[in-house]
Amino acid sequence: MMHIIFKYTAYLSILGSLFISVPAYCQQNIWDRISVLRAFETKTADDTKPALVSFTLPKDAGSSFLINGGVGVDLFCLKNNRQNAVTAFGVYNRNNLISAEQNNFKFGVSAGTVFDLSEKPLWALFGASTGQFMRNYIDTTSSIILTSYWHPVHKSTGWITIGGYQKRGSIVDYFFLPQAGLEYQDVFLANSTNAKGYDVRAYYSAGVNFLIKKKTSFTKEEMKVNMMAALSKDPRWKNEPVEKVNANVDSTVNARKREVLPKNLWEALFEISITYSGRSAFIHHNTDFDNYIPEFVASLNMYPIKDENFSFGLSYNDGANPIDGTQKQTFWLFSINYKKTIK
Repeated sequence: MMHIIFKYTAYLSILGSLFISVPAYCQQNIWDRISVLRAFETKTADDTKPALVSFTLPKDAGSSFLINGGVGVDLFCLKNNRQNAVTAFGVYNRNNLISAEQNNFKFGVSAGTVFDLSEKPLWALFGASTGQFMRNYIDTTSSIILTSYWHPVHKSTGWITIGGYQKRGSIVDYFFLPQAGLEYQDVFLANSTNAKGYDVRAYYSAGVNFLIKKKTSFTKEEMKVNMMAALSKDPRWKNEPVEKVNANVDSTVNARKREVLPKNLWEALFEISITYSGRSAFIHHNTDFDNYIPEFVASLNMYPIKDENFSFGLSYNDGANPIDGTQKQTFWLFSINYKKTIK
């Protein structure tokens, strides 16, 4: 009886955290409300995980491929703030390039919550909660998953930056990312009786991200826009014909060398991310569970073009992640990455 009460209390608490105030639409344009990511359990601005794709198609053997990615749509914003958006999402994970294969799909809703603690220096507490369904084709189980993860955000002129890049005037930028939270996973459908039941896990992680930038200059189009804006405020050019203004801008920009942007605006070249996470089960109502589940992930992303939504990735993975349906193992992974985030 107690586990049934706990189960439905957890369900109601996650639903309550998702709808705690009057909603307002974040963006009217549907395209501006769509995101493409690897996962939606967290909403850290500078630690969004891109979707992964990798595959081989041999002529005389079975295909091998990796797909870790999904699509989310912002339904509305709580408190009329995009960081508090309620997002419906669907994710598909399939990887037969590793020894313990991954094959599952998930769909659900997520919501962010921000508590502003201080403006100067910036201190805030950011949380993300999800309610989702997962069908795992490897162990033929279906489960309801509830998650709630929290991390601090701190940005100042000092050397400690937490939760996002400071955009320093240097070639290298970095931030630390400590997180803590709770997970509830209820396997309600399984071939094995031992697999049925629920776990409540404490989650914590510690990570650090490094960004190595490349020298970046204004494009000619950006230089034209800046110069047009300046001339529109110059009384000497205010009443001149548009053709004359455009001709002056074109000739000036073509003759001028491309201006180098300040280092805090330089584009990404490489990004390194190192994260250790642990999950400790402190309440369980099944026989097939692990008391402690560690995971270590180190990744390197390279940004070959101006669009930072595209990248090539190399990662080292050691451990397991029950929320993504991966079993305990160690492997290297090379992938083509893409993400679309909402500004």
